[in-house]
Amino acid sequence: MINVISVSANMKLATEIFLCIAIFAIVANGTMKSSNIEYHNFHYECQNATSADPKQIAMVLTGAKEAGPIDGPYLLCLHKKYNIQNDNGDINLKGLRASLDLFYTEDKTNLVMDNCANRKEGTTPEEAAIELLKCCLKYVKIPAPDPNILK
Repeated sequence: MINVISVSANMKLATEIFLCIAIFAIVANGTMKSSNIEYHNFHYECQNATSADPKQIAMVLTGAKEAGPIDGPYLLCLHKKYNIQNDNGDINLKGLRASLDLFYTEDKTNLVMDNCANRKEGTTPEEAAIELLKCCLKYVKIPAPDPNILK
């Protein structure tokens, strides 16, 4: 059992990244059940397409203490499937806003859009995906995902 007090910063970030991925999955469809199925399918498609290490992804997604950072290509793949980013890593403002609008007040959505919707110059598409997630987590709390997503 993991002691919550001794959770490392990497584990916390990995857990937050998973939660952010989960909310984007939920938002894209609007319903928890169909979103979980869609996320499950997209997860495996992106895992296979990016040759991401299944054990590392599983550790990140389950919040394992020794989990490392999320795989950038894997995260970009998910963002593209949910129309949050395009192939070159640019943020789709309409897709991001639509996702946020489903869960947050207009003020909270605007706060995230104002602070996170601009891609940092010089970042790769994968870095942009990671930075977008990290930025969103500064301004919004992410609801807990269904624990059966990856079963």
